Amino acid sequence: MKAKMNESTKEQIIRAAYDVMIEKGFSDTKMQDIADRAGINRTVLNYYFRTRDKLYQKVASDILHQGMPQMFETLNGDLPLFEKIAVFTEQHINTILKNPFMPLFMVSEIHKTDSPFFQSVIDNIKPNIDGFVTQVEKEIALKHIIPIHPIQLYINIISLCVYPVMGKPLFSMFAGIDEPAMTQLLEDRKKEVAQMIIKLIKA
Repeated sequence: MKAKMNESTKEQIIRAAYDVMIEKGFSDTKMQDIADRAGINRTVLNYYFRTRDKLYQKVASDILHQGMPQMFETLNGDLPLFEKIAVFTEQHINTILKNPFMPLFMVSEIHKTDSPFFQSVIDNIKPNIDGFVTQVEKEIALKHIIPIHPIQLYINIISLCVYPVMGKPLFSMFAGIDEPAMTQLLEDRKKEVAQMIIKLIKA
C-alpha cells in the first residue's frame, strides 16, 4: 500500500520551487535547485513530483487560483468602466510583478498542444468576461466610449500589462537603466496602462 503523502513536506517543496523560480526565473530553475532549497534529496522530491513540469504546473496553478478569481470578479463586477480598468490593471500587474516567471511559463504551456494544464485550471476557476463585454457594449451604445470590440479592449489591457514584464531584461538593456529604475517603471505602469487605455477609448 502506498504511503500517505506528508503534506508538510509537499508544501515545503512547493514553497521552495516558488522561491527558486522567483530568483532564477522559470527556464533556469532546476530540480536539484529546488531539492537543495527544500533541504531534501532528489529521491524525496521525485516521490512527490516525478517531473519538473508537474511541479511547475502545481506552483502556477496555485498562483492562478489565488489571483484569477479576484481579477475576474473585478472585471465582471459593478464598478464604472474606467474605474474597473484602473483596478483590474493594478491587480494584474501586481500579480505579474510578484510572480515574474509566470508569463514565460504560460507562453510555454500555451504552445504545448497536448498540455492539460490550462484546461484543468479553466475547469476549476470557470473564467469568463461576459460582464465586462456587456458593460463595454452598453458604454459604446451610450457614446461614453468609442466603438471598439470588447475582446480587442481586453487583449489590449492584458498585453500592455504582461509584455513589459516579459521583456524586462531587453527594455532595461536598450534603455540603459539599472534594476531599481526598471522595477520602478514597471510599478508606474499600474497607472500608465490604465490612463493610456482610458484616454484612447474615451469618446
